[in-house]
Amino acid sequence: MNVEEIVTQPLFLQALELYKRLLGDAHPDVATSLNNLALLYNSQGRYDQAEPLFLQALEIRQQVFGVNHPNTVTVRQNLENLQAQKSDSRKVENNPNNTKNQ
Repeated sequence: MNVEEIVTQPLFLQALELYKRLLGDAHPDVATSLNNLALLYNSQGRYDQAEPLFLQALEIRQQVFGVNHPNTVTVRQNLENLQAQKSDSRKVENNPNNTKNQ
């Protein structure tokens, strides 16, 4: 984890809690905060922590904007990218030719 990530994560968590408290759990700004935190976790390879956040953000955006709105599509694409990265990561881990496993 680099210095920027160390500083960023607490701020993202703080913003998320603040938005939830002030705006309610189903507000679009909560979805944005969830998506941003998920993107940070995804960039760190913390896929299992990122995925539920993307799913929550997607659910909020689908309810608020509908399934085809550009904001909803963005979160769906982020989730799909995470799932692809997760799959690729597992393939590398399970590859007998992977130098990490030797």
